[in-house]
Formats: sequence, C-alpha cells, structure tokens
Amino acid sequence: MSKNLLIYESDQASAENLSALFEQFGFSVFVADSETKVQEILDKTKINAFIVRAENPGMKGFMLCKKIRAISLYASRPILLISSDADEATFDRHREFDYHADYYLKLPADDET
Repeated sequence: MSKNLLIYESDQASAENLSALFEQFGFSVFVADSETKVQEILDKTKINAFIVRAENPGMKGFMLCKKIRAISLYASRPILLISSDADEATFDRHREFDYHADYYLKLPADDET
C-alpha cells in the first residue's frame, strides 16, 4: 500500500526539507503551494496524510483543514498543522483542533533563536 503525503507549504526550502525527510520513511510526497495545486493533487491522488502550514499566502492552512475534512474520503485522515513564531500574531494555538487538525507543531521562526 502506498503512503501518499500532501504538504501544503509556500516556502520552497521548508517544503523540500519536509519532502526529503518523509521520502526517507517511504512516503510519496506531493507538495502544493496554492489552493489550485492542492485541488489538482487531490483530483489525481488518494492522500493518506497531510502536513499543512498555518500561514500561507492565498488560502490559509486553517481553511484547507476545513476543506479537507469536508471531503468524505479524507474526513478521518491525519492532518498536522504547523505554525512558527512568525505565525503567532494570527493564530490562536488553543484553537488548532477547531480547525480540524489532529496534531499541532510550533516551529521556531528562524534558526538563530
């Protein structure tokens, strides 16, 4: 059985790092940086898990989580919502589960802190 992971991340370096990590564990990784790209991937591929960046230009990760949950095929698939210190101004971390994420990971804003 294939393990397909969709990563919704606008930062190319972060997306590449996450992809490399999960490919080492046998995942087929699909990266999207826009709502359009997410939809293209979902139309062609059955995804087993999602990693969603809370703050992305365009559609915010919170809204993507809600949209994923509205699709019956993905209603129970795991979603990891990622935010950074830079996202904190617009994200109430106590409400991550209101956004239908299963897991929440807070990353440092930069490597120098």
